[in-house]
Amino acid sequence: MSITIHPLTPADHPLLPALHDPARRQELALAHLDAAFKPFAEAAEAEGFYGYPHLDAAWLDGTLAGFSAYTDEELAWVYVGPQFQRRGVGKALVRHALETAPGIYYIEVLSGNAPARSLYESFGFRLREVLHGRMPGNESFAVTVDALVRPEAGFCLEAAAPADLPSVYALINARLDWFKERGSPQWSGYWDYFPESYYEAACREGRLMVLRDRLTGKVSAAGVYAEADGYWADTGTENAGYLHNFVSSFGFPGAGSLFLARLEGYARQRGRARFRLDCGAQNETLQTYYKSRGYREMGRCADGGYEGIRLEKPLIP
Repeated sequence: MSITIHPLTPADHPLLPALHDPARRQELALAHLDAAFKPFAEAAEAEGFYGYPHLDAAWLDGTLAGFSAYTDEELAWVYVGPQFQRRGVGKALVRHALETAPGIYYIEVLSGNAPARSLYESFGFRLREVLHGRMPGNESFAVTVDALVRPEAGFCLEAAAPADLPSVYALINARLDWFKERGSPQWSGYWDYFPESYYEAACREGRLMVLRDRLTGKVSAAGVYAEADGYWADTGTENAGYLHNFVSSFGFPGAGSLFLARLEGYARQRGRARFRLDCGAQNETLQTYYKSRGYREMGRCADGGYEGIRLEKPLIP
């Protein structure tokens, strides 16, 4: 069995309805929307199929078996003729799309279409939210879709803009409330040590970094980056990157880990050989988390009432 993917050509166009129409009927039946069916010619015109920058055709042993349409950010159409399903054609189309446009991070799947969801989740897409609206190209029908995102492509690391400061403060306050609800003394007196002026200065200097959700534009994690740090008696000669004031959103599971990985990559790109941070000496849970990510303990630090563990991770083998 041989599957090959090629750009869709005009010669392929007459073959698409025979693939699309039965596959679309399957899709709509799973969502209990059978009456919303439109044949390929109508759907393609209503949804601008031929306007997509990427149109691919999948050939199985010399026969056109499926096709896809996508932008550099969204995977929009993936259809495989029923007679060719469960033979790897859909996976080949998705894999090729992600190789062609690595920035793809979003796709909508009709709620109830478990086979499609399983396919996309096998490539790292995860449910972000359930959306309710009207069916594109057939607005007379109400529709519920599962909005899936691929976290590694769905978030970007950026230097914060002044407009991001309220969002960063909100993340910090949410974390402070979380500690308070649990009776934890962590981050006690936080705003006395790190007032808003501290963040404003870090923002001006391009050191306040944020992880932004490309789907919503929201800040999901933040931290202050440096290349010298008093806790390590480093004046900038140790070729290290440092992170302080690390905070992430409760609304974006995994955002903290992604932010840390992206910032480590940022430091590596800047020629840093190691990455350093610290955490409370009593916070064994956080220490375990950092150590699971390759950090090793490098001594202790103190600042007023704060006693911390210094942790370091090599960035260059």
